[in-house]
Amino acid sequence: PNAQPPPSQWEQDVTVPDEESATQHFLWKSAAELKTEAKDKPN
Repeated sequence: PNAQPPPSQWEQDVTVPDEESATQHFLWKSAAELKTEAKDKPN
């Protein structure tokens, strides 16, 4: 049988339950991307 859960349930599991955590994650991700970009640029 199918080992994977139905798509709707999978989405629920992955979605961050509270908005604050989602915002924190988004900010952290943005900061990480900015750091990577700054590292790649010589200036």
